Amino acid sequence: MQVRVSKAGVWAKYPNEPLGWSDVRLRWKSQPGRRVRTAEFTIEAISELRSQIELDRQLLADFPGDATYIKGIADGEAILKRLLAGEEGVEQRGVEYCLLVPKPTAMRVDAELAMTHWFRRNGETRPIRYHWEKMDWFPVPATLRA
Repeated sequence: MQVRVSKAGVWAKYPNEPLGWSDVRLRWKSQPGRRVRTAEFTIEAISELRSQIELDRQLLADFPGDATYIKGIADGEAILKRLLAGEEGVEQRGVEYCLLVPKPTAMRVDAELAMTHWFRRNGETRPIRYHWEKMDWFPVPATLRA
């Protein structure tokens, strides 16, 4: 099975470049001749998660009592504890999936391993090849839409 992976933001040209905190979109066919299926993931590694927790702490200091920052810090610290314990895998938050990579920075190989675990848990048994494409979609800031 061939899985096409496209990444938003700055595209990592080489496989050994760190992906950073990034969003990836997968496209594949579960059976030959069937419709194309898609999934979107956010890749989370230890260094990016620590920077997000620190940002939430700074925002909480600026806006004390805001429940979203308190919840964000608690969730981030719980995930960081799991990553530091060496746990990997995929966590689902609503419709979004987060790839948890227990390394300081995530590389393509780490993301592919986590995505393969996700496919295996969802019943896919065929061999998987990943084809990383150049960016075909990107977020547009609201200020540029007007």
